[in-house]
Amino acid sequence: MLDFFLDLILPRRCVHCRRILPAGALCAGCRAAVMAHATLFCGRCRARLPLGPSLPDGRGLFRVRSPCHPHHPYVLGAAHDYQGPVKSLICALKFDLVRDAGAELGAMLKEYVEVLGGFPADVLAVPVPLSSRRLRERGFNQAEIIARAFTTDVSPSVLRRVRNTKPQSTLGAREERLRNVADCFEAGADVAGQNVILIDDVVTSGATLQAAALALKHGGAKAILALAGAKA
Repeated sequence: MLDFFLDLILPRRCVHCRRILPAGALCAGCRAAVMAHATLFCGRCRARLPLGPSLPDGRGLFRVRSPCHPHHPYVLGAAHDYQGPVKSLICALKFDLVRDAGAELGAMLKEYVEVLGGFPADVLAVPVPLSSRRLRERGFNQAEIIARAFTTDVSPSVLRRVRNTKPQSTLGAREERLRNVADCFEAGADVAGQNVILIDDVVTSGATLQAAALALKHGGAKAILALAGAKA
């Protein structure tokens, strides 16, 4: 009943074009305008990577290696570019606290992975954690909302932030961002010997994903596929 009256007073709108919606965060027109990628990327330089031979249950995704930066701790999967309706979804989730935007991003990420070969079996799906201070301010972790719309099997407790950091968006060069998040993550024992899907909303410099992936590697993770709703 409360939702009914709230929809009358403050009707739900598309986060991009502001058209009134019956449900969700993006109208059909804006959703149709979203262009998805169909490849993986080098986590360091963003070069497109060939997928290689297909294997059952998406296991081939963890055999992809970057020929240009083979020692980078993760291979990147970015469903879209950070522009248009996708940018509006991410901003609505992070800054306007529109949780339906996270559900939309998770569904789009799932479609992207299905194009790549399907969700791998026997992996840990780990959202990039927020600091305790940022979690109190926002009330939720946007990466976890996306992850839970992407798969029901999420492991949010195996990676944690051990110190607060400045928001990456307030910093400039990649080196400054790397210093800001260096050693700010710690992985639990559950990651040892596991393939991991590391999930975040958007990747810009890649510094946060790199720090998280290094912590997972230090904890004994095998291969890491970092999935983001968009890359800037």
